[in-house]
Amino acid sequence: MCQYPDVVCVLMNLKAGAEDPVLYEPLPLILKKLLLSAQDSLQVVSVRCVCAVLIHDPLRFSSSFIQADLPEFLLEVMSGGCGDVLLWSVFSCLLLLSEDPLFFSQCHAVYGVEPLVRSLKETLEKSNTEVQKKGLELLMAILDRQPAAVRLFPTASEFSAVCDVIVEGVASSCLQVSMCALRATAVLLRPSHQSSPVQLTDVRRIVEVVMTKTTEHHHTHSRESCSASGLLLQTLSCLDAACRLVEACVCDSALMDGVCSAQETLESVCVFLLHCCDAACIPAVTGVCECISSPQVLQLFLSVLLRQFSLSPDHMTSFSKKLAASGFIRLTLQSKAQLCSGNRNTPGPMSCQVCVSVLSKALSSCPPLFSRALPLSVLNFLFLYPELSERVGAPALTGRLSEETEERELQELLHTHPAALLATLAVACDADSAARLSAVGVLRCFLRSVDGVGFSGASGLCDQIRAALLGVLQRHTHTDGLSVLLDVSSVVHSSGQTEHTDFRLLYHVSNLAGKLDSSGESELLLSVFNFLYCFLSVCPVHSTDRAVSLLLGNVRLLELLEEVLSSSSSSSSSLRCSSLLLLSCLTLLQHKHSAQVHRSVSVDLHHIIRRLAFSKRNMDTLLIKCSVRFVQVCLDVDVSALLCVCDAALRRPLTSLDGALHPIGHSGATSLMTALRALMLVAQDLMVSAALNCLRSLMGFLHRRSPETAQHMVCQPWTRFLLFSLLSCDQTLRPAALQLLTQIFNTDLVCSSGGVSHWRSEVECVCDEIEKQGAMNLTDDRTHTLRLMLTQCCALSSPDDLRMRMEAVLKSLRHLPPSESSSRHVLRVGRVSVFLSDFTVSSQDL
Repeated sequence: MCQYPDVVCVLMNLKAGAEDPVLYEPLPLILKKLLLSAQDSLQVVSVRCVCAVLIHDPLRFSSSFIQADLPEFLLEVMSGGCGDVLLWSVFSCLLLLSEDPLFFSQCHAVYGVEPLVRSLKETLEKSNTEVQKKGLELLMAILDRQPAAVRLFPTASEFSAVCDVIVEGVASSCLQVSMCALRATAVLLRPSHQSSPVQLTDVRRIVEVVMTKTTEHHHTHSRESCSASGLLLQTLSCLDAACRLVEACVCDSALMDGVCSAQETLESVCVFLLHCCDAACIPAVTGVCECISSPQVLQLFLSVLLRQFSLSPDHMTSFSKKLAASGFIRLTLQSKAQLCSGNRNTPGPMSCQVCVSVLSKALSSCPPLFSRALPLSVLNFLFLYPELSERVGAPALTGRLSEETEERELQELLHTHPAALLATLAVACDADSAARLSAVGVLRCFLRSVDGVGFSGASGLCDQIRAALLGVLQRHTHTDGLSVLLDVSSVVHSSGQTEHTDFRLLYHVSNLAGKLDSSGESELLLSVFNFLYCFLSVCPVHSTDRAVSLLLGNVRLLELLEEVLSSSSSSSSSLRCSSLLLLSCLTLLQHKHSAQVHRSVSVDLHHIIRRLAFSKRNMDTLLIKCSVRFVQVCLDVDVSALLCVCDAALRRPLTSLDGALHPIGHSGATSLMTALRALMLVAQDLMVSAALNCLRSLMGFLHRRSPETAQHMVCQPWTRFLLFSLLSCDQTLRPAALQLLTQIFNTDLVCSSGGVSHWRSEVECVCDEIEKQGAMNLTDDRTHTLRLMLTQCCALSSPDDLRMRMEAVLKSLRHLPPSESSSRHVLRVGRVSVFLSDFTVSSQDL
């Protein structure tokens, strides 16, 4: 009858839907009377009926039985000696009643634990394992749910008695009984269950039998991975609880006053726990984790190991050596890397932090030698945490680089983890490392992988790279790694404030340049030029005068620039590009700050212009851009103390026009205009931007030197043909057309060339395209340039109908959000670093 919920409600004098039972219901009283009978069969029936009722809803019905003092009667039955069937039933009933907090608040656990321990002791001497398991489950439940404020074992004898039961249960030949005893052990070792003083002898006795059981099971059931893993997990839980208890004794002065005994001391127990980890746990954990993936086992053992560093700090150096020699550190790295890579259920951040703390402490005591290559997943895990990467990053990569592996395999690692990039640089700059050349090759491959894309590193990473470079330069170890270290530093740049270390680095790199030869050391020279150009480009405005003065004082550096630019046939294209960029930057800064020049650089500017006009097909694309940039700088500064323009054609007596347009002359201006118009038709945005910048500088130069020549060139049919080509290209509105129109309207020449009316067809074409596409479909660069161009046109005299159309387009642009600046600052083209700010058209330029 008790198997049906409705019948139970009736028997308990409850209606369907009632919430609280009435005190002292008839059924609890009837069942309690049956317990008082001397017949085992009636007692068994009574207990089973109670269990049947509680199974339906323990929290709903248990209070009625507890208030009827049924637990007290059950404990009396258990103490009086009974058969296995009745005892198992009593254990089961008490286990259900213990789920109610009322069981503990009425002190049934306090009064019942002693008879329970006696009954368990007798039961463990018999052979009925089911009764033993149920009794140990009840003991574990009482220990787990007992409030910490009330001790169950206030005296040493009571605690020793329960320890005897635990020891017998763990040592049982039945694995399931041992597992139940181990679960109870982990709870028993809580500080709240200890007598006063803490019985360290009993604690050690329990841990000894637990370790013995684990060792025996590991040797006899090593192939049964599942059972070995389960038992090992419970063993580690017990060991962890013991470590926590001893740790509490060490930290709590009140506990320390009473823990010493004639047999054991805290120090001896700490050493004993460390010995357990060494002798029993490491072989067992290693064996299990090599067979199956067991993150719980590994995580729990790492927690135990972490406590050993605080409990036995004096012994951890030798212990760490054993960890490394046993292969446990490598196994831990591989296991944690697999877990954190997403192949399995990833542990929480706290578990990973425990692993990192253990490995960091162990490796600081005894850094292992990574003689074999580690998998990429392990390297990813290492470089995920600074504590590990700083200690073992370089050695771990050395082992990987020492073997013949694909360089591409490490590229993702370098892109993902900045610490891996630093470690690879450390290996590359180590002259004694056998993996140095492999590291250089990997870094070269890394630099090629960022070609054509923006790459900006964090300021912290850049500072670390610069510090590493400074250390190499100060040691005067000019290895292959120095060149690649300079290249990486040029790519991973920072736009933050320049510190004193940066100028020391600039000084050392400048001195290095003074020792190089342009013909025999072109690779390193290219890296040096790249670095100096990047340094000047990211240097804060308030520090550029100091930086350019330092470099201009290096006469040998200026000689190298002249040698490279004068021997164009023997110098590589990349080296000439880098030289042009560096010289352009130096020229602008020298002109801005009027810095002192100790030696000028002779440059054949006309040769550069002629190559742009007539030999573009034979020139590298980047070299064309850098040449255009250099010519633009020469036109902007007019006269430079740094540059000495030489050309055989200009040595004869000059005409008045050539003299006015010195140093390029009329023919040079015409050739340059032709070259720039051709470059603006190229489909590369960066090339078009460079040509537009140079065209703006050329028009400004002509306007200052010879306004008539400037007006003549603006009004040439080629200008209108160029605009027509740009506006009709691909049926899209190209930014180059808008930028060219803006430059035309931004000069005084437009007034003398007919004003806006002279360019009416081009402006109408722009308005037609905007009205056709819609302002919302324009990209940021087109929107910004269009707004500038229309503003310029409206400020000039223009026909009323055209003005109304332009104002309507401007009104539609006002509703658009402001354009966002690009996050890309530097490009890596081949081995040359290029700052986009040198080639893009800014609003100030327009």
